[in-house]
Amino acid sequence: MNITTLSRPIIIICILVLAIGTTAQTNNEHQVSFVVSGAISGKKTGNAKVLFSEGQNRHFFTIQITDENTNTPEYRLRFRAESWEELGLPEPGEYAIIDRGNPDLGYEAGFEVTYTHYLEYNDSYYQNVAIEYKAQPAWKIAPKGKIIIESVDGTSLTGSFEFELPENTSINKAPLTGKGINIVSGKFNVETKK
Repeated sequence: MNITTLSRPIIIICILVLAIGTTAQTNNEHQVSFVVSGAISGKKTGNAKVLFSEGQNRHFFTIQITDENTNTPEYRLRFRAESWEELGLPEPGEYAIIDRGNPDLGYEAGFEVTYTHYLEYNDSYYQNVAIEYKAQPAWKIAPKGKIIIESVDGTSLTGSFEFELPENTSINKAPLTGKGINIVSGKFNVETKK
C-alpha cells in the first residue's frame, strides 16, 4: 500500500468533516429575524441572549438582540421584565409591550421594549450616536404590541413578537425624524443558560 492510496480516504474524510461543521454553524447563525418599517426599514437578522441581572433592589430578566456585525452593530433590541423577587424563565404565553416594568407584577406586567438604531457605534452607550425607540406611557401614546413566549425548556426559549414604537431619544445629537417604527414577523430562539 502506498502513501497516495492511504491519503485519499483521509482527505475525503477531512472535507466531509469541514462541510458538516460549516453547515451546522450556518444553521445556528440567525437566532432572530424580523421586519421593520417606518423610520427604518428592512428585514433584520441577529443573535439573542438571555441576561439575568439585579440593581436598585430589583431583579431583571432581559432578552437582548443584536445584529451579527459585532464590531459595528446597526441595532440593539431589548425586552426586559423586572421583579422584587428573583426571576426564573417566563412561562409560555402572550405578554404585553409596556413602557416601564412593574416589580410588583413581574412578568404579569409585560415586557418593556427598547430598539436602539446606531448611526455611529462607539462601543459605549454615551459615546454612540443613535436614536432610541421606546414604548411611551399609556396617557401619552398607548403601547401597541406583544411578545409571545412559545416554548421554554432546559436549554432554549422560543417566541415571536410584533409592536409599534415611537421615536423616544436622540443619543449624542442623532437627528430625530419624528417617525416611529413598526416591527412585524419577529421570531427568536435563544439559549437559556443562567
